[in-house]
Amino acid sequence: LVLGAGHSAGEIAKSLEDMRQLTANLNARGFIIIPVTGSHLEVRTDTTDSILQRILDGTLPGLGPATDGNSSYQVDAYVCDGGAVAVQAIHSEAAIRDPHYASFVVPRCLDHHAISVAALREVALVNETPLSEEETRLLRLYDPSPSPNRMFLQPGSVTGQHQESNKLAFYFYASDLAERDFIEARFKKAVEGFGLEVICCEEKDVTSAARRHPHVLPMIEEGAVPLKYCLDIVPFTKGSAVKYFSDYISHQVTEAALQLNVRRPEIKIWACGDSGNDLPLMSAPEVNSVVLVGGSSPELLRASEGLLALGKEVIVESDASRSGPSSISAAIAP
Repeated sequence: LVLGAGHSAGEIAKSLEDMRQLTANLNARGFIIIPVTGSHLEVRTDTTDSILQRILDGTLPGLGPATDGNSSYQVDAYVCDGGAVAVQAIHSEAAIRDPHYASFVVPRCLDHHAISVAALREVALVNETPLSEEETRLLRLYDPSPSPNRMFLQPGSVTGQHQESNKLAFYFYASDLAERDFIEARFKKAVEGFGLEVICCEEKDVTSAARRHPHVLPMIEEGAVPLKYCLDIVPFTKGSAVKYFSDYISHQVTEAALQLNVRRPEIKIWACGDSGNDLPLMSAPEVNSVVLVGGSSPELLRASEGLLALGKEVIVESDASRSGPSSISAAIAP
């Protein structure tokens, strides 16, 4: 919804304004807005404040309490699928959690599975070879502190799991989509039969910087510069979140519905995103229409035909520089 690291201050400011306009437009037209993220709601990372803090301080405009300070909310729910948290509303100081969502996800936490973190770590070791000096030199063109290894656990996970998280998270470098797919396939094979899913996607903030570097972009296209990817092993995904909330909205009067004094016996769900980790969300059978916003990653763009084959309406933003919110506004225009 908003641009982050790897973009200029002006571009980020423009995306924030686009987001304000989008959320105002969606609320005025009676849409229920459900942001979904794999990031943590309350845990601060090395690169950003927690999602909750960014909502409360207005860094994510239109997702928090109404600007007039009353008790209405501009967003109906907020899901962190990686941290297993669902929020129905944000007050001025805290989040109101959905008590039913915990029962939906807790039985499927990673710790409840027979496969061990150690076993998955062994799969990673196959790819944990050192980068060459030349690869490290090229990586430094867009990443000031590259890891010395091709694959490594995300920082802060001594045991392989984030605090308060249900996912095992890795980073790795791959020179092209074929190599990326090969690594993803190794992990999918490892978790087969355990009820876990593998989510693989570009590390967007880092790769955005790489694709914007005038000297790096041609080398990316030639496969000469490895790109940085995230790989998460999870018991539930963004697709799980949309299934839960489609059931929830279909059977209950939500905060947004109360404001509009209407019920929704039938709903149409739009899924919008720019990354490979949005594919489970877009592929979910509950989703009717899909928007691949401006600047979507190659791994997501190549999935458009598969989404069409699933019977989805697929809208692809042709202008790569167009922000996510403005892409969504154009796609849902009456």
